Amino acid sequence: MRHVQIVFDSEVTEGEFAGLDSVGDVSVDGKVMRCRLTGEADQLIKAVARHRVIDFISEEPDLEEMFFHYYTGDEK
Repeated sequence: MRHVQIVFDSEVTEGEFAGLDSVGDVSVDGKVMRCRLTGEADQLIKAVARHRVIDFISEEPDLEEMFFHYYTGDEK
């Protein structure tokens, strides 16, 4: 699982990314999209590629969050 933040050069909508496999917790604030990636990045990258990307940040969750998702079975 990874936390992803993408900054675009223009505004995007949450709906463009909300239905993708392996993508959850999508939120959009103008030109910034944040989500959680729980599997392959292929669909997310293809959806993102339709826009001009200014910045792309991908971070691993902290240890506590990893254990929480592991023990609760929360996949998205």
